[in-house]
Amino acid sequence: MINIDAQIYRYAKGWFKRADTLADLRVLYGNRNLIAPEHITDDDIVLMLVELAARHTLGTPEQAVHFFQSILPNRFFPGPPESIHEAIIDACLHAIRYVDHKDIEGELAEADYSLLPSSKPGRDNNNA
Repeated sequence: MINIDAQIYRYAKGWFKRADTLADLRVLYGNRNLIAPEHITDDDIVLMLVELAARHTLGTPEQAVHFFQSILPNRFFPGPPESIHEAIIDACLHAIRYVDHKDIEGELAEADYSLLPSSKPGRDNNNA
């Protein structure tokens, strides 16, 4: 069975070129849920990513503490303050990026480059 979140996992793992993270995730969330991207809120994206990240990172109290510490704005990269949404999205994408493929339930479909461009030139659905 194909995992419904395959494109989100692939996005977190760097298969797609990142332009505007929120806009990119709206496209992927919309495709996943058959909703037009303009109807998707930042909260929708945050809740989806927290659910995915929680499946893999909140197994022990130590893992939970580490995850929530990673959400603190500017925790790892000093710079201009992030919104809480940006901080949570960044932390979730970071956690999801390092999930081992064998720990993901179901099959990961090939990256769908009709949704977002590839992060590598020349890669498309025919030669991924």
